[in-house]
Amino acid sequence: GLLGLITSLVVLLLLMSKPVARIVSLSQNLPLLSSNRHDDFKAKYPIEQEKALLRDELDLLESTSLRLADQLQKSETELIWQAEHDALTGLKNRHRFRQDFKQILKHSERSNHEGALLYFDLDQFKYVNDTSGHQTGDVLLKLVADQIKKTIRTTDICARLGGDEFALILPETGEDGAVKLADKIQETLAEISLPSEEYVHRTSASIGIVMFPRHGDNVEELVSNGDIAMYHAKDNGRGNTYLFSESNRTREQIHQRLRWKDIIESALNEKRLILYFQPILDTRSNTISHHEALLRVVQDNGEIIPPGTFIAEAEQAGLINLIDYHVLELALQYLSENNHSVNKIAVNISGKTINDENLVSHIIDLISTYKVAPESIIFEITETAAVADILVASKIMKDINSIGCQFALDDFGIGFSSFYYLKQLPAQYIKIDGAFIRNITSNLDDQLFVQAISTVSAGLGKKTVAEFVENEEALDLIRKYGVDYAQGYHIGKPQAEPQTSYHK
Repeated sequence: GLLGLITSLVVLLLLMSKPVARIVSLSQNLPLLSSNRHDDFKAKYPIEQEKALLRDELDLLESTSLRLADQLQKSETELIWQAEHDALTGLKNRHRFRQDFKQILKHSERSNHEGALLYFDLDQFKYVNDTSGHQTGDVLLKLVADQIKKTIRTTDICARLGGDEFALILPETGEDGAVKLADKIQETLAEISLPSEEYVHRTSASIGIVMFPRHGDNVEELVSNGDIAMYHAKDNGRGNTYLFSESNRTREQIHQRLRWKDIIESALNEKRLILYFQPILDTRSNTISHHEALLRVVQDNGEIIPPGTFIAEAEQAGLINLIDYHVLELALQYLSENNHSVNKIAVNISGKTINDENLVSHIIDLISTYKVAPESIIFEITETAAVADILVASKIMKDINSIGCQFALDDFGIGFSSFYYLKQLPAQYIKIDGAFIRNITSNLDDQLFVQAISTVSAGLGKKTVAEFVENEEALDLIRKYGVDYAQGYHIGKPQAEPQTSYHK
């Protein structure tokens, strides 16, 4: 009777005490996972238990929790790696480079050891992209990174800073060692041969060397001096190395600025500024809608220089307004003479020119001179330039809109408050920055972002243009997301004679 009932309860409590204790233990330790203390959690549950045959549901729960801890730890490790490395080459990125360099400089100061920074870029890399496309350029960058990894010590740190710019930190290395390694890098890069359609691409580097702490004791100063040394190497021809000296700093900056000032002024006077035209595709009709006018400088020797090489120097020299107005005049002149083949041209305009009080009257005068329809002109201004003084930019954009011209907000998406400015700025076109298109076929975040821009822009009555469309798969995706126009090498390369039709 009663004794049997009490005995049964005691036995039941004894049987339940261990499972209850295990459940309590799990409930107490699971918060360790949310705090990223994965190893602490796994220490609570020996691995032997996971290997044993599962005896009950609690064993299954503990085993599942251990696997969850492993997965979380692996995911965290992968996220950290992605945040600190360049996705294309696997080298460290600019952010991690700066962190590591700061630590190495501290160690160098404490130990009184010298070190070196090799700062370099690839010679004529732009030519590879222009002739064979950015995908070929990416393959070349991977090959370069692989060759560098084979060449350096395990204690050396190599990073891709962006584009074709690389930096190599050599701790506890003297001047002779730095020069020898630079020579070795030149030799190993010379081994690269990349066939692509009708071209076989080879590469070399212009390498600037700075020693620390001799040439600087902080990251910014050393990188700046490395950049100066690199351009000295370029002045000596392809595949050269240059060791920085203090006398280079001011002299180089002045020399560089004066050199570009002379080149630009003579090009303006001698009419050696020319336009290339890149087609922009209407994604619905698969026809060329309009073209972007892209500036080129023709040197005395016939070499054609793209604007990325000299625009910053033109701004410093106070010549950017002259360039912008000259490009606008060339575009209107072309429209006037070729309106049967090209009916609309997009022209880039700098942040400094958008603030010029004479801009609106100058546009009106040129339209009158060349008898061009105002609606055939689209002014492209970068998001960054437009928001630098949003009230001024917005007013001038409205004034130019009132003439009949249109605006495109270029490089959209790189600012922190991009969607806010969509509503504030009177632009008719939104050009989605190429960074969101480049890997869109494989990157879910980019897909979601582009879809969001397209949806919001359409709701505000604005058209969207995707830059950097490099293949048919990317074109299909942006078309699916409702993007109105596409621009990139898959549609057509910039060329002197505008491409007027699109063929897959």
